[in-house]
Amino acid sequence: MNLNWKINGRSVSSDQVGDAILSSMESEIQAAAEQKVIDTLSAIRCPVHDQSAQNIRFEGSILNGNEAKMDCCCDLLKEAIQQALN
Repeated sequence: MNLNWKINGRSVSSDQVGDAILSSMESEIQAAAEQKVIDTLSAIRCPVHDQSAQNIRFEGSILNGNEAKMDCCCDLLKEAIQQALN
């Protein structure tokens, strides 16, 4: 008997349920990790301009160690972010 499951609104056959669940979990973890990094970086303020990093984005999977890219007002903000992350 072949059963179909709905996972995140997608129809998935019984033989693919495990992969679909893992993929869904990875997507949720990825989104949560990205949001945590965005929240952390957004809280760091430039000591001169009182601005935070803007346009924070990720290339690839943050879970695989890829870095966040962002726009900073000056090198002092970049240094403050590096100190906070180390």
